[in-house]
Parts: sequence; C-alpha cells; structure tokens
Amino acid sequence: MTTIELQDAALDQKRLFIDAGFNRKFVDKALSTPSSEIWKPSADLMAAADVITGLSDGTDFAVSGFGGDVSKEGMANALAGALPLLKALKEKFPKDYDGVISTYYDDYIADA
Repeated sequence: MTTIELQDAALDQKRLFIDAGFNRKFVDKALSTPSSEIWKPSADLMAAADVITGLSDGTDFAVSGFGGDVSKEGMANALAGALPLLKALKEKFPKDYDGVISTYYDDYIADA
C-alpha cells in the first residue's frame, strides 16, 4: 500500500470505531500505538471508553455448542445426532457406547 492508502485505511478504521461508539481518546491511543509495541489497556479503561460492557470469568459462554450446563445425556444426544455410528454402537454394544460417551464427557468437563 502507498502512504496515502495507509493513511486512508487508518482513517476508515478510526471512523468505524468512533461510529461504533468507542471513546475518541481511546481510539486515538489504540491506533497510534506502533505495531512494534503492544498496548494492553485495563478492563476499567476499556469499560470507561465503552469498548466493553463487562468481564466474563469464562462460564458465561458455551463451548462447542453443547450449552453452558451440559449434561452427559445431552452431550450423548448431540454426538449421536452428528455421528450416526454412535447410534449403531448404542444399539449393538451399549457398554462400549457408554464408555465412549463417558470418556468424551469426562474429558470435556475436565477441560472446561
């Protein structure tokens, strides 16, 4: 990109953030930080600049589409719907099926 194109792109980006309601001083600081540096504004500063509305401890969001309060049965149903082989395994080899689901569920919970 030419210098003019870079300047135009920076102005477009600045307008985008300001039009979205971000604080102008915050946007100026963020966009003036050289790419060779990292600016890590505090959560309080981001909230004051209307960049964020709050913080999450990680439990507010669902992982992998299972929902925030996944049950073993719910996970089994979702997996069986996506993997027809599991339906056959459940019918022909229920103990093996339970083992697969238990392992998947236990690993999911341990990593959550």
